[in-house]
Amino acid sequence: VIVIGGSTDDLSLLATLLKGATSDSPGTLVILQGEQPAPDKMLKKLLDNPALTVVQAENGQELKRGMIVLAPIDEHIVLKRCERAYKIKRVKGPMIAGQRPSINVLFKSAASAAGPRANGLLLSSSGLDGQDGQRELLQAGATVLTHFSEKESLEFLERCRQRAKTVKAG
Repeated sequence: VIVIGGSTDDLSLLATLLKGATSDSPGTLVILQGEQPAPDKMLKKLLDNPALTVVQAENGQELKRGMIVLAPIDEHIVLKRCERAYKIKRVKGPMIAGQRPSINVLFKSAASAAGPRANGLLLSSSGLDGQDGQRELLQAGATVLTHFSEKESLEFLERCRQRAKTVKAG
């Protein structure tokens, strides 16, 4: 599982990072905060890679390989472990660190649900949002990167893909 948090300013970078993804890449949950472009425009930008399925988050939706799930505007998304699958829950909760959706909420839920199988990428820091979640991911044994360059982010996502191929779900 890969969880990515950033701002809408990171949309072009995110599209670049996802170009190398394949249909067997780990399922990915994405939060982009800030002024949201129309969902169809955002989906079109990310759909430049035909190997991926890009969708808006829905309650109870199962996260699958090759799937990119975008957080809705004004709702948190939470990752839950249900038997051998990961499922998504939308939550209309309070703002966290001034944000909804909150990167902290997503990252903390990934730490709880996936533990060391989680991979977190913080593309940009929206104030304090994302820092607490990163800490919990690290404590759970997850791999975490705060974005420094496009090259480092691409290398990180490739390591996540390779790691996902060697780790059996369980």
